Amino acid sequence: MTSEELDPETASIIVVGCGVFGLSTILELTKKGYKNVIGLDVNPVPSPRSAATDYNKMLRTEYANLMYARLSVEALESWEKDPLYQPFYKKCGRLVLSPYTEANKARIIYDKIGAENVKKLGVNQRIIELRSSEEIAKLIPAFKHNNLPNPLIARYNIDSALGVSGESLVAVYRESARRGAKFVFGEGGHVVKVEEGKVTAKNGHVYHADKIIVTSGANTPALVNLEDIVTAIGHFVSHVQLTNEEYEKYKDMPIFFSSEFGYFFPPDPKDHVIKIGHAFADARNSVKNPFNRDQITSIPEYVHDAPTIVKDATKRLMNLAMPDLANNPVVNCTIAWTSLSYDESFVIDYAPRSKSIVLCTGDSAHGYKFLPNIGKYIVQRLDGTLDQEHAIAWRYRHPVWGTRAVSERTQRDVYDVKNLRRWIKGTKLSPKI
Repeated sequence: MTSEELDPETASIIVVGCGVFGLSTILELTKKGYKNVIGLDVNPVPSPRSAATDYNKMLRTEYANLMYARLSVEALESWEKDPLYQPFYKKCGRLVLSPYTEANKARIIYDKIGAENVKKLGVNQRIIELRSSEEIAKLIPAFKHNNLPNPLIARYNIDSALGVSGESLVAVYRESARRGAKFVFGEGGHVVKVEEGKVTAKNGHVYHADKIIVTSGANTPALVNLEDIVTAIGHFVSHVQLTNEEYEKYKDMPIFFSSEFGYFFPPDPKDHVIKIGHAFADARNSVKNPFNRDQITSIPEYVHDAPTIVKDATKRLMNLAMPDLANNPVVNCTIAWTSLSYDESFVIDYAPRSKSIVLCTGDSAHGYKFLPNIGKYIVQRLDGTLDQEHAIAWRYRHPVWGTRAVSERTQRDVYDVKNLRRWIKGTKLSPKI
């Protein structure tokens, strides 16, 4: 059966992984009339293995790549107007610092082109340029006592927003179930093998399907041989605990983003914690490729220790941006796993030599904002109607090392999680990512 011959009434489709890509795809399949759709995942939505399990994700539209800028603007319209997504769209503003070091100057060019692309696409956002830490302190109360080094260049986007990520995933899951999609969680949804036309779960159950869509994020290299096109990358994450009084004081703060220092979000209204993403290093879990023992790849390890350097980095960042909170408790230091493609562009394509397996991976930590619309393009690739621009950009491709031009991640240190246990004293943390 070819993709063009798929009958929505009879074709069976399995979606492996119920994170952003998976849920967006399942919902789109139900909208297209597909009746036999099953979503499989080891955990109920929102899975603690998903990088989108918690409160905050940036909903930026600034991309130097015009295709992604258009995609993000399209998604933004749904975040702002669609009743399904609107409750989880929180306009809070975002302060973006330009890099200081020469090694990261490319980020300045990226931000400039990204802002120009947004204007080209008709999105008018209020942006204030700031040139000193004093100007930041006067404009944004949360950063009144900042110790940011001068001189600096910063852009304060008043109209930037965040997504309430975990709750938005639950909403899409419920809507998909209401439309008839089936879900299996636990050992019956814990996929351990993907083969042509079938998947095997941890409990031994075998599911047969006309099409299998693998949306397993960072864990995809454990299920499908991705060779060297995608790897699992770990992002160090920590949280600063606020008191009830501090939460009231800082609840309306903007997102803070620096490609060198790190980034953080307004506090979670439930737990009163500020989530911090660190930029000083990335993590890998280097193992032998299960499909080729002569190759080394990275596959997530979801139970791990967090190094003390994460707590130290948290205090340094808080001392720079919000010194009033520099001595607050640092909690839940962990690693959030995402799938990284060499050029940070998605891979949405049939697996090599396969007629039934569609790979959807390489989100490279910027996929969440496309929850409202990425499923539409995945289904178009499934049925053979994806336009040429996206099909070429998202094809299954190998790195062209001579022309590789990745972001500031190439400047970061890389730690292997097997070494983290040497650095930390205390007990393991739960794998909440």
